[in-house]
Amino acid sequence: MEELRVNRSGLRMWLIALGGVPMVVVGVDVLLRRRIFGVIGSLVFTGDPSLVEPRDVIWAVVLLILGTIFIGFGLRELLIPRPALLADATGLHLHLGHPLSRLVTIPWSEVDDIGAEDLNDDGSVIPVMWVRVSNAGQLPANPWGARWIEPDTLAVMAADWERTPRFVAEAAAEIAIDAARVPDVPVVESSAERMAREALFGSPPPGPSSVAGTTDMEVIT
Repeated sequence: MEELRVNRSGLRMWLIALGGVPMVVVGVDVLLRRRIFGVIGSLVFTGDPSLVEPRDVIWAVVLLILGTIFIGFGLRELLIPRPALLADATGLHLHLGHPLSRLVTIPWSEVDDIGAEDLNDDGSVIPVMWVRVSNAGQLPANPWGARWIEPDTLAVMAADWERTPRFVAEAAAEIAIDAARVPDVPVVESSAERMAREALFGSPPPGPSSVAGTTDMEVIT
């Protein structure tokens, strides 16, 4: 396997985008016509509605901003997906920053081990892929979507990945093993090196092919 690319789950991104729709609808309704909010307000609030006017506007702005962020993020990941993880011959590339940040590269020479497990977070079980690194100081101290479970071990949250973290860890380990194999590179002698060798040690004796060719010629003659 030359490259491993892991995107976020399309279903989860679609649900995130849908979750932002009611936020935007309610926010716009409160700021403009107040039809939906008027019905809800009549059931919840009593007395003069003007008493909660400033608070309504603040909540409407907050809902509008959050809804727009959810819709924009979900649609962007659906239409132009960016990998949450990428593994190739150069190393392991992780998304450890904010949603618009670039991937952080960890060379294979700095990866000591890699695996997957279920992390218990206050009673919630979160699937993670952990990476044990030799140079933790080069990585963010407070990464997004990840957590330092040991001084040298980073656990990357994988709940929204399209593939299981165990599969990703095994595939990434195979890529790391393949990258560590050094291919046999033939030694090519330049003309200058060949002339210097011949000047010092003389011309090499003819090879087996040339000797066999001479013998065949003599027999034919």
